[in-house]
Amino acid sequence: MLLLDEPFSGLDATTRADLLADLRAALSGQPTATLLVTHDRQEALALAEDTALLIGGRIRRHGPTAEVLDHPSDAGTARLLGYTNLLPPALTGRPHTLAARPEHTQLLLAPPDLPDARDIAGGPDRRAGEVPVVTGTLRRVVALGIATRADVDTSAGRLTCLHPGDVLAGELPRSAATFASGSGTHDR
Repeated sequence: MLLLDEPFSGLDATTRADLLADLRAALSGQPTATLLVTHDRQEALALAEDTALLIGGRIRRHGPTAEVLDHPSDAGTARLLGYTNLLPPALTGRPHTLAARPEHTQLLLAPPDLPDARDIAGGPDRRAGEVPVVTGTLRRVVALGIATRADVDTSAGRLTCLHPGDVLAGELPRSAATFASGSGTHDR
């Protein structure tokens, strides 16, 4: 048995990518059981065939890695996996809570004369499969280089999205921000 406890955590990006590839190649086809402890989604996807999520010392989800990481089974596993935006059925009109990662969301800016930003997505009676739009107030903007993180306060709580590009906080109207979940969202 090979135990790897956060083996890539202190490495620069290039060395990390090289070692991930080397380790994957070395383990492929070997009858060695390997236990990888990681908090990094990309490491798990690169190395693990099977994944168990531990929350509070208990296994909350177990199965094929892509299934476990891409389809959270409940709000707790969704948050652990980075699906920080949880939209309740009352807000989306769907039968289950919708979970979305910040990179799978989009910040829409409603023009000041638009009375309800839901009009952008076809109103509250939109059909299944259409993108939910949630109106909120822009609370924080942080430039991250290639993207800008925007936190929006809504009736569902604080939602976070990553807006492409480097947008300055002064360029965004504080009261007209809306939030839409995009691809990569999951009903839970």
